[in-house]
Amino acid sequence: MASARQLPVDMYLLCLQDKHIVNSIWEGNERLICPRRHAIWIAKHVHEIDERIKNILQVARFIHILQASSMEINHQLVTALVERWRVETHTFHLPLGESTITLEDVALQLGLPIEGHVVIGISNGPLTVFCHQLLGDVPPENCVRGNRIKLSWLNNTFRQLPHDATEQVIEQYARAYMLIIIGSVMMLDTSASMVHLMYLPLLADLQNVSQYSWGSATLSCLYRVLDHGTRVDQENIGGCMILLQCWAWERITCLSPELLDVTEHDISFGAVFPLAKRWCRTKQSIFQDTTTVKQFRQKIYDLSPRQLVWTLYRHGEISQLIQVEVPPTCRAVVPLICFSVVEYQQSDRVMRQFGFRQNVPHPPMNLDEEHKQDMRGRADWNWHEHHHQWIALWNDRHNCVFNGIPFQKNGHLRDESEYMRWYITHTIRYIGIIEDSTDEEYDMDHDEQFHPTSQYRASSSYHDPQRSASDHVNYQHPPPNSRFQQNIPPTSTYPRVETSYFAFPPSTPFSGGPSNYFRTSTMTPPSSYPHASSSHNVYRPTYDFQNLQQCNESHPTDEDQHTQSPTLQQQSQRRGKRQRRRPPCGTGGHR
Repeated sequence: MASARQLPVDMYLLCLQDKHIVNSIWEGNERLICPRRHAIWIAKHVHEIDERIKNILQVARFIHILQASSMEINHQLVTALVERWRVETHTFHLPLGESTITLEDVALQLGLPIEGHVVIGISNGPLTVFCHQLLGDVPPENCVRGNRIKLSWLNNTFRQLPHDATEQVIEQYARAYMLIIIGSVMMLDTSASMVHLMYLPLLADLQNVSQYSWGSATLSCLYRVLDHGTRVDQENIGGCMILLQCWAWERITCLSPELLDVTEHDISFGAVFPLAKRWCRTKQSIFQDTTTVKQFRQKIYDLSPRQLVWTLYRHGEISQLIQVEVPPTCRAVVPLICFSVVEYQQSDRVMRQFGFRQNVPHPPMNLDEEHKQDMRGRADWNWHEHHHQWIALWNDRHNCVFNGIPFQKNGHLRDESEYMRWYITHTIRYIGIIEDSTDEEYDMDHDEQFHPTSQYRASSSYHDPQRSASDHVNYQHPPPNSRFQQNIPPTSTYPRVETSYFAFPPSTPFSGGPSNYFRTSTMTPPSSYPHASSSHNVYRPTYDFQNLQQCNESHPTDEDQHTQSPTLQQQSQRRGKRQRRRPPCGTGGHR
């Protein structure tokens, strides 16, 4: 049994704990966070949309998310999930390890494009002038607030397409539909009643809409609203709750409702792919689910290895439904950008979701300064110029794809494994009490976790402060026999991409931006983590590829050495007694 309501031994990782909702929960306060949505006509009348508009939405790859937009959202489930979200890492801290929503989930659940240009452009000036040209109509003054317009005006103005519509009118309706989908499903704010016109110029060329990475923009906005949702005073939440809910249902089986059976006819006619569409086929309404927030919370507390699926898209049943190929960049460690919003997909923290054994991750990116920036008071900012360094990292995403050691069973690790020992001492694993699991539920046998094979050696760490920005320009990929070689079979759609874990370029002459956003070097071992700090004066992560192979052979790491489970005496020598924090109520009776 594992006790609850305890802060970790090392609070470095949870440096924003004082602002997290879990503190309020421990004090006995409960809340229900309400996902905001706007009722839209097209979501309830998908089958009535003119085929000419559907064809345009199909080319833009907006049709699938529209077909799933009528999904009911379980507020209690969303509340329980938000309690597990950590702003510091952009991951859910579950009892069995970190997990998060990635670009792979966006592509397979919603069908949105995850490759392409970042969703960014102009956000200032009288953007309503685009309405007449691109929409064929201009909203009245009472439907405009700055550069945002009411979704209700779009909803009432653009419904059924006239039968005698010209090609221009058809395109105008299609743009209006896409603007509605963006503002009410993909990237809605907590008002859920308005959409910003900054997206409209990106829809001007309908043949070019799919060339933008709408998937990464949707994910960045979801990360941001989840960050806000962890605040004690937050009662509403925006973002793409369909993605959050489908991700949880797919990955955590004890949370999901019962689905209708899938037939060959459903598969052939695309009724269950992207995968969010099959979650619209539950046997009972979400509103009939009487599970409370506390009960969902307890289900997560009691999560067993059999109830958490790491590689859910590689299982036989689900893999048979997948009809597209996802590019390897879905697991890249990259920034996610949508105008003012910059978040980070820290996929190296959830390697098991891609079939790799999880190592102790590098320290997370410090995005404190980026989190302070939104559209308020910055309408005249040139976001393309302001985020140019982040955009450069996104454009270099093919060199930010990590590889790892494939796990043999289901990816679960015992508490005595290296990663779980680190994880337990750095996070709030339990808020309640959980039962111990059986041996059959883990990926590796007990002995194997402490005797890893010598052929899988972790690289020694090097940091050269003398490297300049030109080193990145002149960077040469390691030879084919390098451990960094991409092991993904080439296809006609995605040819072989030689990648390395060169997630960020070397030190640059720029004083701000990504070069100053690490709390410590990503090469710093976990044992050297400092205590809670927000400092940005830290090293840049760099890799010396020329000496890497030689270092692997001459400097084996702890993973290469045969070790045994630490004894109680060793544990007491290694880790001092934790100072218990006095409970808020002052009674001293909490444990």
